[in-house]
Amino acid sequence: MKVKITREIEVEIAPNVDLNGADLVGADLVGANLGGANLRNAYLSYADFRRTDLKNADLNGADLVGANLSDANLIYANLPNANLSNTNLRNANLRRTYLKNADLTVADLVGANLSDANLRGADLTDANLTDANLSGADLAGVNFKGAVLRNADLSGTNLRNTDFSDADFGYTNLKGAKISDLDQLAKVLGVVVHK
Repeated sequence: MKVKITREIEVEIAPNVDLNGADLVGADLVGANLGGANLRNAYLSYADFRRTDLKNADLNGADLVGANLSDANLIYANLPNANLSNTNLRNANLRRTYLKNADLTVADLVGANLSDANLRGADLTDANLTDANLSGADLAGVNFKGAVLRNADLSGTNLRNTDFSDADFGYTNLKGAKISDLDQLAKVLGVVVHK
């Protein structure tokens, strides 16, 4: 599969390809194999990555605003500081993915697998994580303001210093989660603590 990165330049899309800083805005990469690819600081807004294999890909600092990554394989992918706002990640496999300080505001993560992922310091404001699996994930310092976490699995997660203001936790599994203090737990559960 070839894709144009400028009017004059076409690149063969294959595992381990080097697309550091490439402009692939709106590219059609449905079902492509980009396992181990270097996509650091790439411009990937509105690109279509449905069912794409991005296992072990390096997307550090990539711009993925509005991209479609539904059903994509991102196991062990490296996405720190990536901009994934308004991104479709429905049913994506993000197991053990590194998403430290990533922007996932208003992202659609319904049914996504984020088990054992590192999301430390990520922003998930208004994200939809209904039925998502975050078991064992490091969620320390994550911003979940207004996020929907209905039926999500947060068992065994690190929730220290996490902001859950206005988040929806209906039927969420919090078994074994590490929470900073009683006040934070009260916010999560939507109860008032009288001391």
